[in-house]
Amino acid sequence: KQDYEKAVEYYQKAIDFNPDDFLYYYNIGSSYKQLKIHDEAIKNLDRALALEAEDKYSYLSLGDIYSEEQNWEKAIENYEKAIDLDTEKNDDFTYNALGVAYIENGNIDKGIDSYKIAVAINPKNPIYYINLGDAYLLEKNYDMQIQYYLKALEIDNGKEIGNLDNIYNNLATAYLYTKTYDKAVEYYHEAIKLNPGKFIYFANIGETYYQCKNYDQAIEYFVKALEMEPEDHLTHNSLGHAYLGKLKYHKAIEQYQKALAIEQNPQYVANIGNAYKLLRKFDESILQYKLAIEKARENNQDAQTFNRDLGIVYNEWGIAYDRHREFEKALEYYQKALKYYPDSSVINSNLSAILDILKNSGNDRISPEKAVSLDEKNPMASTQS
Repeated sequence: KQDYEKAVEYYQKAIDFNPDDFLYYYNIGSSYKQLKIHDEAIKNLDRALALEAEDKYSYLSLGDIYSEEQNWEKAIENYEKAIDLDTEKNDDFTYNALGVAYIENGNIDKGIDSYKIAVAINPKNPIYYINLGDAYLLEKNYDMQIQYYLKALEIDNGKEIGNLDNIYNNLATAYLYTKTYDKAVEYYHEAIKLNPGKFIYFANIGETYYQCKNYDQAIEYFVKALEMEPEDHLTHNSLGHAYLGKLKYHKAIEQYQKALAIEQNPQYVANIGNAYKLLRKFDESILQYKLAIEKARENNQDAQTFNRDLGIVYNEWGIAYDRHREFEKALEYYQKALKYYPDSSVINSNLSAILDILKNSGNDRISPEKAVSLDEKNPMASTQS
């Protein structure tokens, strides 16, 4: 049994007897490292390096400590020194650790380079391939992520890789992003076999079927996920989308409302507005979009998308009045639409068309003066006489 506290006691006695041997400081520093007493570990490892500046193992231990503390710049500095001092340049573990530090510090390219060196030194360690796959995931290079994950599974097949169900899930998600839906479903099912109690795997299969427009299967898996985790607002929202795909608008609204009750996300309010729009309940749709805009502003979020959505609803309402030949009401709603979505060519075109109808109609419902004033409110109106 390893007793690092006892080790510290005896290494300190050795230091007291001979304070000039760097190895004693390295050993006591390593023991403090195992005890997670980082300040003492760093102090003693620095002392070891003051006595023996060429000791790569002290730099390596310092790199590990700074990695645990998430001080990535210091970790990189010490790992690089350890590598520089490695004359054989065959320490795959250090290159892998350096890759992790680079990735965490935001330098994905250098992280990938370090992982590839680790693979070149030891091509039989599946963890290095997983790390490469994860790095490419950060770059949204899903094809490369898939390639390295499959290589890791080919080498290992679950013998050394921890959390294999999570690896299958990530692999399936990469296939989902590349629209290889059959493979995505296959690997999500592999994840479920290993961990059938994890709701997110069922939700992910639901999302895959939703992307395929297989709404019945999507609903089945979203419902299963919610049976396991009924308070997951994202899955309620996704189930709402699936019901919307089936044209079951009231059921969609019900799920969006459940999502909103759990998480006050303005997007969920907008989704309710969209469902009411599809039901042609424009009053309720407009109310929901205005609430979405209000919530977004309260949260200091960009409300631009919701403004456009609201403009689209007013435009559709204008179209409805237009079709019923209630042209002045159509004009009113096209103008409201333009207020919220001023750069929409469709809304501007509709407004120009209705102005032409009103000006050219044979009745006295609108005077030439009023037509001109209305034209001035339309940025797309012609300036020709």
